[in-house]
Amino acid sequence: MTISRRHFLVLAAAFAATPAEAQQAALKLGPSRKATFDDLVEQAKALSQKPYQPPVSAHEDILKQINYDRHREIKQLPEKTLYPQSAAPVSFFHLGGLFKKPVRIHAWSGTEAQEVIYSKSLFEIPPDNPANSLPDNSGFAGFRLLDGRDVYEEDWVSFLGASYFRARGDLLQYGVSMRAIAINTVIPGAEDNEEFPDFTAFWIAEAANGSTKAMALLEGPSVTGAFLFDLRRQPNNIMTVRSVLFPRRETKRFGVAVPTSMYWYSKSNRWFGNDYRPEVHDSDGLFIEMRDGERIWRPLNNPAHISVSAHMVKSPKGYGLLQRERRYDAYLDDIGFEKRPNAYVEMIGDWGDGSVQLIELPTDREFTDNVVAMFVPAQTPQPGDRLEFNYRIHWSGKDPGESPLARCVATRANKGYRYNSKDVRVSDSKLKRQVIFDFEGPALDGLKPEDVKLNISASRGILIEQKVIRPPNGAASTLQVVVVVDADGEPPVDLRLYLTSRDRRVSETVLYQMHPEWQVAPLQE
Repeated sequence: MTISRRHFLVLAAAFAATPAEAQQAALKLGPSRKATFDDLVEQAKALSQKPYQPPVSAHEDILKQINYDRHREIKQLPEKTLYPQSAAPVSFFHLGGLFKKPVRIHAWSGTEAQEVIYSKSLFEIPPDNPANSLPDNSGFAGFRLLDGRDVYEEDWVSFLGASYFRARGDLLQYGVSMRAIAINTVIPGAEDNEEFPDFTAFWIAEAANGSTKAMALLEGPSVTGAFLFDLRRQPNNIMTVRSVLFPRRETKRFGVAVPTSMYWYSKSNRWFGNDYRPEVHDSDGLFIEMRDGERIWRPLNNPAHISVSAHMVKSPKGYGLLQRERRYDAYLDDIGFEKRPNAYVEMIGDWGDGSVQLIELPTDREFTDNVVAMFVPAQTPQPGDRLEFNYRIHWSGKDPGESPLARCVATRANKGYRYNSKDVRVSDSKLKRQVIFDFEGPALDGLKPEDVKLNISASRGILIEQKVIRPPNGAASTLQVVVVVDADGEPPVDLRLYLTSRDRRVSETVLYQMHPEWQVAPLQE
C-alpha cells in the first residue's frame, strides 16, 4: 500500500456546496444514449477480453500545478449541481494534482443517459488558479451527494479516487472508507505490485423515494466490473451494492467489499502514541458475524511489521471495521473520533467458502489508512470467470444487528509485565504481557464471576494467569477477563476466548493478537 488514503478524506471534506434552485439547463449534457445495468455488465465483460488501457489525462502538466491548497480554492457553483431541486443534489469533484485521472459522469434515467460535460463555468475558480487552463470536456475527479433538506448543506456520500467511496453515517462524521476491490494488497516481496482499479465512469439517477441509484464501471489491469448502487440516507446510511466482476488475469490476492481505516493507538498499545490524546483511531476492531449466531471481535493492532490475518469462514453473515469506543473523553479531540461510522458489510446470498482477511500496517501518525479488511474467495478467480458479489454496507454508530451476547467493549494491555508471585519464574521471554478484556451486555445480568467459565486458548506460550472478575463499582452486566501471557520466540501470540455459563455462550468470541516486537527489556525484581 504505497499511496496515502487520508488525502482523499481530508480534501473531500474541505469543499462546501449547496443545493440549488436553478434549473437543470445550467449543465451542458451530451446526447442521450441507452444505458441499463445489463448493458454495463456486457461492457465490462467485453473490456475484460481486451488489453488494459489505463485512464490518462491529456493535461497532466496543468493538473500537477493544482496542489492541495490550489485544489481547495475551487468551489462547485450551487446553481450548477446535477438535480439541484432533488433531495440529493449531485456535486462534482474537480480534477487536481492528487486526482489526475478523469472520470465520466452521466445523468441517468435508469434506461437512458446523457454525459455531463465538464466546463470551468461549473466552478468558482480564482483568476490565478491553474485550473483556468483546462479545456472543456476534461472530465471530473468524482462526485458526492448533498442533503437537500440539511440546513448545514453537508454532503453524505462521496466517490473520489480509484474505487474509493464513503458515507458519513448517522453521527454525521466521515472516517472509514470502502474500496470496491483490492488486488494484490501487500503480497510479501511484491508490495509494489498492488493494483488500484478505477471507477472510470458513473451514471447517477435523480433521488426518488429516499434512494439515489448509481452505476459505476470498474477498470483495472487484472479485473473489470459493473456496479449498481442504491444509496439511502435514512435512518442511517445504507448502500446496497450489486457487483459483477470479470478477472482479466490471475492474481495473488483478490479481495472484494473492502473497508479501509486508520488505527494508530488505543488502550491496548497506548505507549505508541507520543501525543496528548489518550487514543487515536477511526476504527478499533474487526467484527465478523457468522450465520450460526457466533459474533467475533478482533481488536486492531499497529504492528512493527506488515501483518496479515486470515479468518477462514463459510459464507458468513457479514463483517466490517467498527469504532466501539464512543466516549469523547477517550480521545480529547474535537475532530470527532467518537463519531466515526462503522462500515459493516452485510452479505446478500451465498458467497461460498473463503476468508475474511485483515491487513495491518505499521504507522506513527494518523494521516494514513493502515488497516484493510476484505473477503477473499477460497478459489482464486480465473480469467473468463464471471463473479457476482451482492451486499449492503451499513454506515452507523451502532454495532450491527441485535444480540444478547456480551461485547468486548475495551481491551487494555501493558507493554511489559513483571511477575510478583515468588513461586513463578521470572523468564527472559520476549513477550510477557497482562491483558484485560472488558465485557458488557445483557447476557451477563445476574451472573457472578464464579458462575462464568472462561474458554480460552493460545497459539503458543504459557497462560500464567486467567480469571474472570467483576471490576470495582462494575455494573451487574459487566465482567472483566484478566490474562497473563508468557511466550518466547518471534511469532505473535493469538488468543481466542469467550465466556459461557451453564454450557450456554454469554459473550462474543474475542481474537486477540500480541506481537513480541512490543516488548521492552526484561524487568528486574
